[in-house]
Parts: sequence; C-alpha cells; structure tokens
Amino acid sequence: MQELIIVELPSNLGLIEPGPGREPGVKKLPEWLKTNGLHELLHAENTYTLLPPAYTMEIDSESGVRNANSIISFAIRQAELLKKLLMEKKFVVALGGDCSDEASSLKASRTALRMKVFAIFIMSVWRKRL
Repeated sequence: MQELIIVELPSNLGLIEPGPGREPGVKKLPEWLKTNGLHELLHAENTYTLLPPAYTMEIDSESGVRNANSIISFAIRQAELLKKLLMEKKFVVALGGDCSDEASSLKASRTALRMKVFAIFIMSVWRKRL
C-alpha cells in the first residue's frame, strides 16, 4: 500500500479581506482538519506544512491579481514539493487554502505523469450577514 502523506498549504493569498485589516480565515482549514482528527483518520505517515508568503491586499497593476508575485513563488514551491513526493510514489492529500493552491497540485500531478493528488480546498463564496 502507498504511503499516505498530508501536505498542508495554508494560504489565502488570492482572497479579499472580509473586513478592513482582517485576513481571510481559509488558511486555517488544514489546522482545523488536523485538530478534528482527519490526519489520524487517514493514518498519515507524515505531514508537511508549506507556509505561504505574507498576506497583503496588494493588487498587481498589470494582471489585476491580488498578491500575484507571492502566489507565483508559493505555487512553484508547492509544485516542487508535491512533484517530489509523487515521484517517490507517495499518495498525497493536499489541504489548502484558497483555490490558487489547487493549480499547483494539478501541475505537480500532471508533471509526475500518471500520479494523482487528492486535494481539499475551501472557497468562501458567500458570507452570512449578522
């Protein structure tokens, strides 16, 4: 049986702040899942946590993308780690962050030929107003 590895990617680099000076909370998903027993349930052999660059509300003037350079550098680091693990024949469960993390998982999976990545990402598409 393949060794199951969890890769935590706690990023919210592509998201808008929910209020002035408040960072989006989606980066907390990997830790919440761990606290609530996912890692134990999956019998993960190892867990890697790749920390993203600092979150800002900076918009790239050319692309219009929030934190564009940070997203790119984080995506490259993610893809390198995921590709390495996949080439070692590990079964990787990637836990994100925002959807910018998903692209790196897919790229690494494709680069590693027919290997597969199971990825969980949460996206806030609505907020309940109190």
